[in-house]
Amino acid sequence: MSRLKPLQPPDAHHLQAAQGWLELGNWQEANAELENITPELRVHPDVLRIRWHVYASAKHWHLAVEVTKALTTMLPNDAESWLGLACSECQLGRLGEAKRCLEKALDLDARLRLLALEAPDLEPLWRNIGKV
Repeated sequence: MSRLKPLQPPDAHHLQAAQGWLELGNWQEANAELENITPELRVHPDVLRIRWHVYASAKHWHLAVEVTKALTTMLPNDAESWLGLACSECQLGRLGEAKRCLEKALDLDARLRLLALEAPDLEPLWRNIGKV
């Protein structure tokens, strides 16, 4: 896949605002900012990454899975997308799929192991992370 162009203003500003709202713990306002992005650009990976955090914060795990499936399809070598997919699958109780996604993430970037050990969304897998 060719390198994607970064979002331009005003869409980039809405994305930054959404990230800021998430950092403040307000996923509703973050979601509202994402809705202000040009519709055809809402599938941009940078937007989808923030969208995943919105859905995760809202505990909308089925929607979070759909976002990470799109990201791993667009960016199959992006370890963080696979890690997000592992978190979402884990929260849905699909531990086998979560473990497979976590393995893929760690194969792509072993440095994520420490992050995975601190991610509360992966708590059901913590005992197995050393074996992955």
